Amino acid sequence: MYFLASLYWQVQVINYRFIHYFLRPFLLLCRYKYLHSQNVINLYGFFSDPDCVYLMQELCMDGHLFNMLKIKQRFAEPEAAEILRQVCKGLDYIHR
Repeated sequence: MYFLASLYWQVQVINYRFIHYFLRPFLLLCRYKYLHSQNVINLYGFFSDPDCVYLMQELCMDGHLFNMLKIKQRFAEPEAAEILRQVCKGLDYIHR
């Protein structure tokens, strides 16, 4: 975790061996680099070396949805509905 301009951000490392899994989302992130929505993780920049691509992005204080699901194993219906609403709002924002 790093501190920059009163924001917390993280660096996500993607090894080039796995880049084909992330290529489309990575290109979308590059295209929408300057999005500002509460439902979309902001990408502040990226760089690479011969082995990896490094994404500098906003830190999700509650963690990733997958990690939350691993811990809880299931969400109550109202909580799941709220998460789905936020995901749909984020997708709608990106695809406009």
